[in-house]
Amino acid sequence: MKVKTSAVALFLTILMPCVSAQQPGGAALSAPRYDTGIVSDNVYTNSCMGLSLSIPAGWTVFKESGDTDTTKIATHMPGGTMTLLTIDRPTDPPSTNRIVVIARDGAGFNGTAQEFVARSIQGWVDRYPGRFELMRSPFLVEYGGKQFYRGDYKQNLPQIGVMYSAYIFTKFRGYLIGAMLTTRSTADLDQLANALQRLSFAEDRTEPTCVVGDNTLTGRMVGVIGSVSSSGEKPTRVRVSQNVAKVLLIKKVDPQFPNELREAGVRGPVVLQILISKEGNVEPSITAVSGDPKLVPAAMEAVRTWKYKPYTLNGIAVEVETTVSIPYPPQ
Repeated sequence: MKVKTSAVALFLTILMPCVSAQQPGGAALSAPRYDTGIVSDNVYTNSCMGLSLSIPAGWTVFKESGDTDTTKIATHMPGGTMTLLTIDRPTDPPSTNRIVVIARDGAGFNGTAQEFVARSIQGWVDRYPGRFELMRSPFLVEYGGKQFYRGDYKQNLPQIGVMYSAYIFTKFRGYLIGAMLTTRSTADLDQLANALQRLSFAEDRTEPTCVVGDNTLTGRMVGVIGSVSSSGEKPTRVRVSQNVAKVLLIKKVDPQFPNELREAGVRGPVVLQILISKEGNVEPSITAVSGDPKLVPAAMEAVRTWKYKPYTLNGIAVEVETTVSIPYPPQ
């Protein structure tokens, strides 16, 4: 049994890397956060994400270090991916009937939910040829009144055997939101998917008061910087999602990309990390997160001229860290 359990743990580490990511520090933030939900009366609710999930009877909630009895702080991976909730249906060996609820910042993916599911599965197939196999290409399903895309695949792993998995995602509030399912049979896979019928969603709109928590594997807090201080100092900087920043944008200048780039087949998007001053100005120092280097200079030059409404927290103007995604060719 020890060998079997160890193999399952290894499999989950490979298949669901965000489950083993580090948690941010345990100090509470004063602002509502996209990466924080509540489990109460067997219902997970995340007000910033605008979703809730009624947990099936008998299922257990996977607990990360830093979780309290009711509060679930998401684990984080690079690229804005968050594991919001992990639930298991009791099995032997354990953790072989698992649903992992995931949210990924949509700014880093210039495509549809269907394309996201297709590329995610194909990535596993390409990375581990012969071990991972596509079973069903993404197809349309509906949960909580929202259209999702589901794609199924299987893998044959040493000491574990054949496992069946699915990616099921939609786009909502600027995020790719969905779940990764893992189980032992195709029949059980459909049963796990049926549990997502328990999802419900609020209105698809931005929550400007919500901030993003830790976005690295190091546990560095970038939600409301300074608010975790034991001295009680007021926060001077927050990090918000790109979707929230769009609401504050009042002046936007389009980049002047060289005409020859389109003919050369150059494609975007360009993703930049910026700092917005308390007055709403973009600070000169901008970091390129991703994108073709040929597009970056023009994108940076344009974004430096953008203007935002000042962001206030508890009535006080604060600096804002965020990312912007600039498509190319222009849409």
